[in-house]
Amino acid sequence: MPKQQPSFQIISPIVLCADYPLNFDHSATDAEGDSLVYSFCPAIAGGGRNGGGGTCNSPAPSPACPPPFNLVPFKAPYTATNPMGGSPMITINPRTGVISGVPTTQGQFVVGICVNEYRNGIKIGSVNREFQFNVTSCKLSIVASIAADSVKNNELFIVNSCGKSNIDFINYSKDSIKIKNVEWMFNIGGRSSIATTWHSIFDFKTPGTYLGQVIVNKGLPCTDTAKIEVNIFPEMAADFDYIADSCVYGPVSLVDRSFSGSGIMQSWFWNINNETTSTTRSPTHIFNNPGIKRVFLRAKDKNNCSDTLTKFVAYFPLPPFLLISSSHFEICQGAPLTLSNLSRPIDSTYGVKWYFGDGDTSSLYNPTHAYDTAGIFSIKLEITSPNGCKGSKIFKDYITVRSKPKALFDFSPKNLNTFQRVTQFKDHSVDAIRWNWTFGNEYSTFIQNPSYTFQDTGQYPVRLVVTNNIGCKDSLTLLVDVEPIVTYFLPNAFTPNNDGKNDEFIGKGQFYGIKDFKFKIWNRWGELIFETSNPEEGWNGRKKNQGEMSENGVYVCMIEYEGPRGKKQKIEGFATLIR
Repeated sequence: MPKQQPSFQIISPIVLCADYPLNFDHSATDAEGDSLVYSFCPAIAGGGRNGGGGTCNSPAPSPACPPPFNLVPFKAPYTATNPMGGSPMITINPRTGVISGVPTTQGQFVVGICVNEYRNGIKIGSVNREFQFNVTSCKLSIVASIAADSVKNNELFIVNSCGKSNIDFINYSKDSIKIKNVEWMFNIGGRSSIATTWHSIFDFKTPGTYLGQVIVNKGLPCTDTAKIEVNIFPEMAADFDYIADSCVYGPVSLVDRSFSGSGIMQSWFWNINNETTSTTRSPTHIFNNPGIKRVFLRAKDKNNCSDTLTKFVAYFPLPPFLLISSSHFEICQGAPLTLSNLSRPIDSTYGVKWYFGDGDTSSLYNPTHAYDTAGIFSIKLEITSPNGCKGSKIFKDYITVRSKPKALFDFSPKNLNTFQRVTQFKDHSVDAIRWNWTFGNEYSTFIQNPSYTFQDTGQYPVRLVVTNNIGCKDSLTLLVDVEPIVTYFLPNAFTPNNDGKNDEFIGKGQFYGIKDFKFKIWNRWGELIFETSNPEEGWNGRKKNQGEMSENGVYVCMIEYEGPRGKKQKIEGFATLIR
């Protein structure tokens, strides 16, 4: 039975890209199971360079020329065993037949490959294969890439994980439409772990450094490989405590308790309530004001693993000093003063209680108080923090309250009216040396016992302010009523004879303020012969003041009106007409 030659499955690529890795599987298979050894070897020239015509000296003889054949000459630095150069140099693996390296020079290169066949260590045959590699400048349309923390030398993708062994790998390879297959491979625990999904998940179990790769379009002419380094670092966690006296104003100590499985912490960053920052391991800080304070820590270990933690510090110390102030330190009896709490730090969440020394108290932050009695008074301030801490201080003999005079007065006569508007005021004040009288909005005087004439009727607030020898004041206001009075008087008879004397039956008196006035006259048969609502109008003896003159006699009359303060009056009488 004749011997079978090795057979090749893959056709060589037509074009190679300069400065891109070459990884071409040129392996063959032998049906008889013989060993195959691969090497670069001289290529045979099947023609020449002299013109055309199909001769043996032409580039393409037709028909093929018979042997013997000349060898293809190489120009330095290229040789049959170094047919393309490159960095690293293009080589062929003698066992696998894989041609690898990075071509760096553009051009056309002839490559000869010898496949020697061995059986039981004895060479039993060989097969030569020759082809042309065309190296040109190109941009690969297929690029293997993944999400990584960093990329080293533009080829090694470095993925770091802190405390997590199960890693999700995100495939960023391009152009995804042209990618027909994906192969992930990692060496985990001495065994190859492979996945063929677009994205992939691998569990590396324990901390350490793991190497792997992802190949896109494996076995196809347009392929690319991304090398991967995975660093699984020990777990780390940021943590801290804070130490502070809950009742005493002072610094808060922030104590780092961060842990790393690598054993060494490298750096710390603190943000203390946006008031300050620190990079020391365990800083201290004094807060300006009380409250719930936000403290942020970012800790990092030697592997550059980091973790963050936020805690809230309840900071409600008592003020180191209790301080107060007053709007007045010497004040008159009954006058208001305002006390101010100047203690710091403190806010509205603190309880405040004032003791004024006269039995009264207040829970206001800045209270106002008036003393009813004279004397010297001590002030006590008590403060309670939200967490129950208490502090107090007595400010001895803090406020002096002076006695005030007593304003008293009377006036006579008291029954003032339209006709009596003058009255005498009499001061009866105690301990007064100065007087200030005001009579409504009309007039003021500093006389001790003034007399005053009111300009009109009405009710007037008369106010007396008195001052003693230390400047304290008191006041008293009394209401003085000047009553408006309406008077209306009628004659007994009248003589309507046009002599200019007593020609009308008309009333006389004080009419100012009169309201709803009605004046009526009837004859002896009960006929209404005169009526008016004007107190200035009288009866001239004629019917309705227009008709024939009435007869001599006695006529019945009635007057009704309402006074300025609503009092109703009614007058009934007789009018005697004499001609």
